[in-house]
Amino acid sequence: RLIYSYGATSWMTSVDSMVQAASVNILPAEEESEESLAGLFEPNNQYFDFGVTNLPVSEEFRAYCGKVIRYLRAHEDARLTVTGHTDNVGSADRNREVGLGRAQTVAEVLKGFGVPESQMTVSSEGMDSPIADNATEEGRAKNRRVEIRLEAE
Repeated sequence: RLIYSYGATSWMTSVDSMVQAASVNILPAEEESEESLAGLFEPNNQYFDFGVTNLPVSEEFRAYCGKVIRYLRAHEDARLTVTGHTDNVGSADRNREVGLGRAQTVAEVLKGFGVPESQMTVSSEGMDSPIADNATEEGRAKNRRVEIRLEAE
């Protein structure tokens, strides 16, 4: 069973976005169970509004972060990749910049939760890796995301 507590904080990032983060105190479980690892290695997507890089932190994301931190602490060679994505509106250069701003925002939140920077890689794909059709607003909304992946070495 994972037990954590948090204290919220906010700050401005270099891309002028409000970041809401939390510090997390985790009591490590005695052993890893299938339940504690469920979904941990599936991509976790955090979605953004058009042109925005700020991230409201949900309870679901807090719970995910707690599981990730517990795993990273137990497996020092594991890595977390944080990749920003955008829809196809605007130039490729601007979208790479927005994607990177989103990824950096999520990385700051993860660091606030206690994820070691040394175990994290931050990048941007911009509009180059859509998961949905950019021809519709619904598809573009799905593409405005940061994808977080936990990778065991």
